[in-house]
Amino acid sequence: MKEVASASRSQRVGAQRLPFTSRTPWTRLWLLIPGGPKSVTELRDLGAVLAHRFDRHWENALAYVDKSYDRLLNKARGLLTFDGLVLAALGTVYREGHGIPPSLVLAGGVCAVIASGILLLTLFSVSIGDLSEYRNAESEFPHGLTRLVIGGKSNVFAGLFSLVAMVCLLTALGMVVLRDHLR
Repeated sequence: MKEVASASRSQRVGAQRLPFTSRTPWTRLWLLIPGGPKSVTELRDLGAVLAHRFDRHWENALAYVDKSYDRLLNKARGLLTFDGLVLAALGTVYREGHGIPPSLVLAGGVCAVIASGILLLTLFSVSIGDLSEYRNAESEFPHGLTRLVIGGKSNVFAGLFSLVAMVCLLTALGMVVLRDHLR
C-alpha cells in the first residue's frame, strides 16, 4: 500500500515538473472533447504516468509517443480516403437514383467534408513554438504528448462525422435498392 502511495506521490511531483505550456485556445478546445485528458492538468498527469512507466528514460518515452502518433496518422489517412469514397459514392447514387432526397445526400456530403476538414486542420496546424523545447528528449516530450492527445481526439471527432456520412450513404443505397426491387 505504501508503494502505491509513494508511486502516486512521485507521479504528482513529476507531473508538476513537466512543462506543458501548450495553453493556446486551439489546444484547450481540443482538450474539451470527451475521452483522454480534458485539461492541461490531466495532460500533465498523463505525461507523469508515462514518464514513470519508462522510468524517466526520456528517449524511450518520446519514441513511444512518436510511434503512437504515427499510428494515429495512419488512421487519419484511412479516414480521409474513406470520406473521399463516401463523397464519390453519394454523388453517384444521387445522380443515378432520382428518388433520393437531396437533403440526405447533402447531409452525408457535409459530414464527410467536415470530417476531412477536421483531420486536415489538425494535421496541417503546425506550431513549432520555442526552439528550446527541442534541446533534448525530456523537454520535447510534453510537446509530443500534446500532439498525440490532440491527434487522437481529432480522429475520434472526425470518425463520428464519417459515421454519419456513411449512414446517409447506406440509407440512400437502401432507398435505391428498395425502389428498384419493388418495381
